[in-house]
Amino acid sequence: MKKEINVCPYCGEPMISTFAFRGAEFYCLMCGNTLGMFSCSSVKWDERLNEKRKLYERVFKAIYKDLIPTGAYLSKCPKCKDMNETHRHHASEKEILKDEIARELLDRMSEIVKWEDSI
Repeated sequence: MKKEINVCPYCGEPMISTFAFRGAEFYCLMCGNTLGMFSCSSVKWDERLNEKRKLYERVFKAIYKDLIPTGAYLSKCPKCKDMNETHRHHASEKEILKDEIARELLDRMSEIVKWEDSI
């Protein structure tokens, strides 16, 4: 079996699997690109790319804990149990603020990469 790794078709960096963005199972931490399951480019598995992917997953995991995924029902939330509305519809002001900050951080990270590429 040939080992491959999913990479972003725009910047070539490893994609990480997330469910934070509606309709996009994969996210590129470096350029902010989101892609569906069958939209990633695959390249031959490479140790360096794999280590980068692991690092990106750890960074994203730290940020993700404050994101409110679009369309998500949170298992720890009593209001989400009935699945009548997503968590975003009844999130507290503090949760919304933390979500905004986390998304801003993700946007700024990708803006830095885009800026460096333009130099």
